[in-house]
Amino acid sequence: MTCTLKQIPLFALAIIAVAALGLFSASCSDNGSKPKSNNGGVIHGVPTVLRMIPHDTNAYTQGLLYADSLLYESTGKQMNQSRLRRIDPYPPEEGKVLDTVIAPGYLTFAEGLALKDSQFVQLTWVQKIAFVYTYPGMEVIDTLTYGGQGWGLTNDATRFIMSNGSDTLYFRDDSFDIIRKVNVTLEGEAVSMLNELEYVNGKVWANKYGDDSIYEINPQTGDVTKVIDCSELVALSAPHAGDEVLNGIAYNSDATTYFLTGKNWRYIFEVTIP
Repeated sequence: MTCTLKQIPLFALAIIAVAALGLFSASCSDNGSKPKSNNGGVIHGVPTVLRMIPHDTNAYTQGLLYADSLLYESTGKQMNQSRLRRIDPYPPEEGKVLDTVIAPGYLTFAEGLALKDSQFVQLTWVQKIAFVYTYPGMEVIDTLTYGGQGWGLTNDATRFIMSNGSDTLYFRDDSFDIIRKVNVTLEGEAVSMLNELEYVNGKVWANKYGDDSIYEINPQTGDVTKVIDCSELVALSAPHAGDEVLNGIAYNSDATTYFLTGKNWRYIFEVTIP
């Protein structure tokens, strides 16, 4: 899951920017259509882009959440490059990183992020340790342990919900003990590689690693109820490496908008979703 960031010449960035503007116009004109449901009852839709917020292309996004008008981002990579960051998504500081904390451990590869009971919990990929930080101070005060890999993390106010790259969601108590798990399926087929998670109005929203869509999941049954095609966002952000995939979902309940991004992307997109 590590990556090597390639440098793009300035003239190439100019070409990408012109192409992105054309795609953005097409996106805004097409996204007004109503979501469609297939025969299985699964709703299919696309996001409508409201804003394109600058995003640090060195940020290998693993987790994203919104709290008190700010974004908090967990970024991966080893050698002291895993971080917890506080970002202002609104003008005039739009996209500015306000604070950064380096995750403990030189070889730590940070993953998903959740905010519960006024504490951040940040997973690690293979270290089997979750770091507990104060909120909003972002000071490490404790650790939690778990078996297997850590990928995505969210919570429903009472339980943590975690992914590990499989087709299973794990529900954990405050001690991180597993109290329930559910297999995720789309029309009877397993949905594996579940990654970043966000809990929205009784449903779990999930990135699937390497996929350009976001999946809305019924946490009781594991059934996918909605698929949001974000391929236009991928094109607008113009990733230039194979692992710079869609990853990062944060929900603003006040505005009912979503912040979406990806690993090393140029933008965080504020969108509405039908």
